[in-house]
Amino acid sequence: MVANIERISFSEDKSQLLTEKDTRQFSEKIMSQLICKNYGFDCNFITNGEEVIKIIKEFRKHTIQEHYIDYPEGVLMKFLRTKK
Repeated sequence: MVANIERISFSEDKSQLLTEKDTRQFSEKIMSQLICKNYGFDCNFITNGEEVIKIIKEFRKHTIQEHYIDYPEGVLMKFLRTKK
């Protein structure tokens, strides 16, 4: 019997477990964006670019400072994944 074993690691803030597959998939350069209005805020903040991890960090910083909400990295990755 062979088991599939995935390497896991903690996100930067240690609130979300990320598999190696998740981090590898989102380390690729893909044009992406997160728009604050799309997530229910009356706010014009937009972050975009090719480095998904950088976009996620910028969006998290904004939502913590301006809206007092801390989205885990894994949640924001899912937001980006479902938009495609």
